[in-house]
Amino acid sequence: MENLKYDTFYRRFFARIIDYFFVILVLKIFTIFIPETQYTIVGFDVAHGIKEIPNPMRDFWIHYSEAVKSLVLIIYFVLFHYFGGQTIGKMIVSVKVLSFNEENKISFYQALLRNLVDIIFLILILFVSNEYITGGLGVSWLVVNLIQIFSNKKYRTIEDLIANTVVVRIFSEKAIVEEANQSE
Repeated sequence: MENLKYDTFYRRFFARIIDYFFVILVLKIFTIFIPETQYTIVGFDVAHGIKEIPNPMRDFWIHYSEAVKSLVLIIYFVLFHYFGGQTIGKMIVSVKVLSFNEENKISFYQALLRNLVDIIFLILILFVSNEYITGGLGVSWLVVNLIQIFSNKKYRTIEDLIANTVVVRIFSEKAIVEEANQSE
């Protein structure tokens, strides 16, 4: 049972996909309410044929949508981890983030530290306009994190090390009874 407690790699992977899908879906629904560009005809003059009416909300979304998505994801992960130790994805796949001692829920500071790298990437997205640099750093981070997660028995990521947290599986009563019967 102890070995299964930390076997969370695939569950975390699918939880992350579910979380991203959920947040992006909510943001997509939000963007439905952003009006499209409006055009109006100003006379029949060739020089003044069609004039675009500015739409500040749409223009903001065009220029900063990636930063807004990243910020919403960071807030989502920090708040869900702080208040319950689980995001919606983690609830579905039955894993939970706890302090390293596994007795306490994580503090707000730990939830923030778990997302420190995401915050740094958000700043990079805002100030570094070269997508190859940010993409290369993202892929490098993923590879280093994969090496880290498989190099320890508790499958702790670098975020877990920074925040002094661990992700564990949550077992139902039925699963505990079945595991006990198998070990006998």
